[in-house]
Amino acid sequence: PVVGGNLHPAIIQLGIQFAEGKIVGSSGRCISLLLALRTLLLDMLPQLSTATELYKEIDNIMKPNITFLKQCRPLSISMSNAIRYLKREVISFGRSLSLEEIRTSIEEMVDDFININFTLHPKAISETANKKIRDGDVILTYSHSKLVEKVLLDAAAQGKKIKVIVADGRVQNLGRSLCPGLVAAGIHSTYILLSAVSQVLPSVTKVLLGCDGVMANGCVLANVGTSQVALLAKSYNKPVVVCCETYKFTERVQTDSFVYNELSDPDDLVTTGRQAQPLADWRDLSSLCLLNLVYDLTPASLVDSIITEISEIPPTSVPVVLRLHNMGDPSLALPV
Repeated sequence: PVVGGNLHPAIIQLGIQFAEGKIVGSSGRCISLLLALRTLLLDMLPQLSTATELYKEIDNIMKPNITFLKQCRPLSISMSNAIRYLKREVISFGRSLSLEEIRTSIEEMVDDFININFTLHPKAISETANKKIRDGDVILTYSHSKLVEKVLLDAAAQGKKIKVIVADGRVQNLGRSLCPGLVAAGIHSTYILLSAVSQVLPSVTKVLLGCDGVMANGCVLANVGTSQVALLAKSYNKPVVVCCETYKFTERVQTDSFVYNELSDPDDLVTTGRQAQPLADWRDLSSLCLLNLVYDLTPASLVDSIITEISEIPPTSVPVVLRLHNMGDPSLALPV
């Protein structure tokens, strides 16, 4: 816990869930963060109503709670952007708001962000993506992206006869949770491990990937293993399409996976599902280090297009979208 900071029970509970991996996925983590911050601010309403400067008071309340969440697990790009959005909206609050007006404003700004970015934008992306999907397509995807899942389910609902190959990798094996939903929708699905991707690529017509963020240089940050899928697809001349909402775009620039990444528990690599555990005593071996990366970075050269709620754009157009989003945006100067 943060020394001298007043931590809200909802934030403590959320931090523990992040640390234990009970809430995963950039969208799920971002929604849960917004709901927890809304609870925090609404519970602090009596303190806010007497504040002379509302923005500074809200910032002082949020700061130790956000610091605690960062200590539990680093914030994703989408979470950082959501916090900046909240701070920007708070700046626009009037000075003479009543208690009820502050409550309504807080509820509206959180509900609007969730509704626009997690309901309306995925619908728009799905409509654009489905224009590229045709009967008989064999689509390869990796891991489990809620956005890609929506695109595929909407394609099936439109009566398109498609086949989906779900590639997956240790340690999280998130692709397993994608398959049941596809099968229930009547989509012919195949589940493979990352090591078998090169064997199925000749039959694939397009590759559809989700992501956790897009850098200003067009590089895509996603679950570790995504870059290998994109690299193999490119070697077979298969189109690689990334589905991503623009709230996941960031001004940050990265060229490799080591400048910024997240480390997961190295002991997760030890468990193989078999009785023999060759790496069980890895801590006793001074020359051995287990590295369990959460993300990897896919170079812009391996991505053919990015489908956003605005339209389908090439990776080189990401700075243009960022510039349009940030024109006259004072929140760019705000720390998270």
